[in-house]
Amino acid sequence: MNRGTGMFLVFIALILLTAVIVNGLYFDNSVFTRSKTDEISDAALKEKAESVVVNLNIRAEKDFEPEAVEVKLGVESRDVNLQSAVSDNNEKMTSLLEMLEKETLTEIETEDYRVYPVNNYSNDNIEREYQVINRISFKSENLEELPLILGKALNQGANNLSQINYQLKNEESAVNEVTALALDKLNQKAVFLRDKLGKKEYQIKTINLGGQNVYRAEKTLNMDSTSRDEAVPVPVKGEKVKISVSLSAEILLR
Repeated sequence: MNRGTGMFLVFIALILLTAVIVNGLYFDNSVFTRSKTDEISDAALKEKAESVVVNLNIRAEKDFEPEAVEVKLGVESRDVNLQSAVSDNNEKMTSLLEMLEKETLTEIETEDYRVYPVNNYSNDNIEREYQVINRISFKSENLEELPLILGKALNQGANNLSQINYQLKNEESAVNEVTALALDKLNQKAVFLRDKLGKKEYQIKTINLGGQNVYRAEKTLNMDSTSRDEAVPVPVKGEKVKISVSLSAEILLR
């Protein structure tokens, strides 16, 4: 065997040896990788089997003392003569507005003005009248003076009080406060379930805000437009403003 042939055989042997080593390492690494993956999968499956997912519905409510009020009232006039009905209504509404402008009120606005015929049926006779309705609204933060203001409005001819709406100055802040209460209740309920089910921890996976509702206290009153020598306060009871917040959440216990 000459020297060139010997070198060639040595070169071939080195190539074969390298291939065997590489294949061996690849095989061993593959086995190791699959084994590690299997261990992770087993741990994940075990953790999943020991986990519990619960759905919670939470509701929080709170009553707030009113800080402002919106009042809607007006003057209604009737007469068989259209011009007489309109004149009577205009005169009383002018006096009413002049009185209200002297009070500490805000946003005095016209809500509705209507003129329409009304047919009164009596036996075979039909008597037609004309009705004029003029409604206004105003807001006030002086709740203590509201009964007297309504009494003065009566003396000026107001005979239709359609709504008293108690409100808050900053509803957004109040809604956020009740939302925080709902979230606190959610966490308390999750802790309770975690402890009772013997779990170590809980995780809020999803949370959905169902609704944030403000229930403004509204009331209506029948008003007697009989003229009086002086204004008599109209007794009204301030109503609280209720805010309700509901939410739902998915909780993971493990």
